[in-house]
Amino acid sequence: MSAPIYLDYNATTPVDSRVVAAMRPLLDEHYGNPAATTHRFGWTAASQVDRARQQVADLIGADAGDITFASGATEANNSLLLAVAAEKPDGHIVTTAIEHESVLEVCRHLERQGFEVTCLAVGDDGIVSPDNLISVLRPNTVLISIMAANNEIGTLQPLTEIGMLAHSRDILFHSDATQAVGKIPVDVEKWGVDYVTFSAHKLYGPKGIGAIYARDDAILSRHPLIRGGGQEGGKRSGTLNTPAIVGFAEACAICKEVQEAETVRLTELSSELWSRLAVEVNGIELNGHPQKRLPGNLNFFVPDVDSVDLLRLTSNSLAMSTGSACTSELHRPSHVLKAIGRSEAQAKGSIRLSLGRPTSAEDIEAAAAELIDTIKRLQRRPI
Repeated sequence: MSAPIYLDYNATTPVDSRVVAAMRPLLDEHYGNPAATTHRFGWTAASQVDRARQQVADLIGADAGDITFASGATEANNSLLLAVAAEKPDGHIVTTAIEHESVLEVCRHLERQGFEVTCLAVGDDGIVSPDNLISVLRPNTVLISIMAANNEIGTLQPLTEIGMLAHSRDILFHSDATQAVGKIPVDVEKWGVDYVTFSAHKLYGPKGIGAIYARDDAILSRHPLIRGGGQEGGKRSGTLNTPAIVGFAEACAICKEVQEAETVRLTELSSELWSRLAVEVNGIELNGHPQKRLPGNLNFFVPDVDSVDLLRLTSNSLAMSTGSACTSELHRPSHVLKAIGRSEAQAKGSIRLSLGRPTSAEDIEAAAAELIDTIKRLQRRPI
């Protein structure tokens, strides 16, 4: 039996073969600890980390010294939000109703500790209104945390406008850009962000490694999430995962090279898939903004179809999801779809498709045929 067509690249991506090749010497030859400063093995590992830090920074228009490595975006988001709260316990944080749970759950935790948090609503297209953002700001607002691109519906936020607004009021601005980095142009200076968090495994790098960009990392230094050996300038203690860091950097370098062409290709493929579905499937509706979305992302609602049934019937031929991989085991309606006004029934009838670098035109042709056939059979089924 052939493997299913993979259409869940927002959940994770395969590790690029060039990334594997870059990592291999760090596993079996240059295996030193970069914190070991008394011999060549440590020096070699440290130089590899320095080079990798620059490559990661280059992808987002940052300086190498502004990059701190972490185990991934979840740890990075926790580190940042908790550090800001520790530094400014009388402050107020603004986030949105469609953030990743690694932001929302930390905010809920802070609220239980008595911290002030406002969870901003979004429009039915999933986009934050800067005017609505202005309306919830307070004199004691210390941080705005708004993701660059949504992991479920692919919506892109107006970060440059939000960044200008934040800085006009001396408010720190953070963006969880896990789904954006490597897929769309990211420029921390243009966005006006103070902090950006992201992961390698969303851009064809290894799992278990990510980064924090910090324009000023003093808060992270004073309030580290992980304490111990003082690595990463005291911001994140623990022996550096040198092979993963080097793989992360190689993945970033490849993304910088191919990103523009991939954006065009994936936009064309997803448009072709959506055109086929929109013509053939009765009542199908797109979730999120039709244009301001990640290339290769489709999230749609199908009436009279339970997404669990659709996933089950297509599991041998297609690999898809109903939303975030981080919450899929909870079997509850997507908080993102509820936030854009979808009913519980509509949320349960929604599917996320995300295309990636290996996706071909042939894959799209086969996926469209399988989806249309299966959805039509489910819609004809007696209720």
